[in-house]
Amino acid sequence: MKTCMAVTVERNLFNLIERLRGREKRSTFVEYLLRLGLEVYKTQISNGGQAPKGTPFSQTVRSEAEEPRRILRRKLRRQ
Repeated sequence: MKTCMAVTVERNLFNLIERLRGREKRSTFVEYLLRLGLEVYKTQISNGGQAPKGTPFSQTVRSEAEEPRRILRRKLRRQ
């Protein structure tokens, strides 16, 4: 069973999601990104890291924050 959740995001983040998702439904793609992000977060916490307090997640886990840019570059090259 699914639950509806409203989320407000920055316009740049929304545009990035739109470009990366291709023909995938937005909700399916965002759910996938949330699952990936939660796995990274759990791994970070289990390795002795601390939960971010007021720090944007992208600043806490830099390598994963760069991944959307790499995906976008590859996708744009193919087009």
